[in-house]
Amino acid sequence: MTPLDGVNIWAYLLDRYADRITVKRRKPALRNLEKIFTATFQLANEVGFRAMNLRDLCGATGLSMGGLYGYISSKDQLAEMIEDVVRHATHEVPRLFAGVADPRDRLEALIRA
Repeated sequence: MTPLDGVNIWAYLLDRYADRITVKRRKPALRNLEKIFTATFQLANEVGFRAMNLRDLCGATGLSMGGLYGYISSKDQLAEMIEDVVRHATHEVPRLFAGVADPRDRLEALIRA
């Protein structure tokens, strides 16, 4: 089970997509994945995911187009990775609190997580 804090989510993505992510230095890769996904959500909130493009993402992250391609090859791949994280989180979160017997306590723990 992967804990769901930010660092572990980026590590999950880095490991899961190791065959596609060409950046091999782990620490910078984790930092840049965080930048990419934070910027993606900010841009999607501002203009919508469909309207944003990879050049916008480069501008928001400070990565060059070549640097960005070290992590994602397309917006479709970015959407796939987001979907994967959401699927992973929705699978893992209930398991984190399965040991909380009282339904109200479990709901409160889930909300606070």
